[in-house]
Amino acid sequence: MVPAAVASAMAKKLAAEEIETGSRAEALWLIGDVSRSCAVSRVEGLVNRRDYAEGEIRRKLREDGYSSKVVDEVVDKAKRGHVIDDMRFADVYIRTKVSAGWGSRRIERELSQKGIEASDVPGWPYEYFDMDDERERAYQLASRRRLSGKNDYAKIVRFLVARGFGMGDAKDAAARVLREAEGDGRD
Repeated sequence: MVPAAVASAMAKKLAAEEIETGSRAEALWLIGDVSRSCAVSRVEGLVNRRDYAEGEIRRKLREDGYSSKVVDEVVDKAKRGHVIDDMRFADVYIRTKVSAGWGSRRIERELSQKGIEASDVPGWPYEYFDMDDERERAYQLASRRRLSGKNDYAKIVRFLVARGFGMGDAKDAAARVLREAEGDGRD
């Protein structure tokens, strides 16, 4: 079975009479050559929109139906050419998620799902977070939440934990927000 992009490229070549049907070995070589070319085009198309981790690129190519051999060849070549760079990807990803209010635990979890261990990223976590400031960041994020008066403490804690803050920081931030809300006369 060949990926749809490869079948389409092969059909175009046959229709344009760019290739002749020859021996089985020639046909297999041609399919491999077209597969590599289509896989390279797929990688270029992906990274032209945004940066990707190596694991994401491998997964997408496998889902498209490319063989393990083609995936390995194309990804290795892209890594050698610095088209795919996990540490560059991780740095940008972390900075983006920190500015979006994510906590360190969620970032670690998401990077792990992309095939990158946060501990492998140079400077993690101290270059990205002031670990003493984590509690204050949780409070700032929680203080922007609208309080309904019903289960506010639990809602804030769940929200912060889902964002990747530690349970202790989430509880402290929720308690502080509720104390301040009571002091303002709000429910």
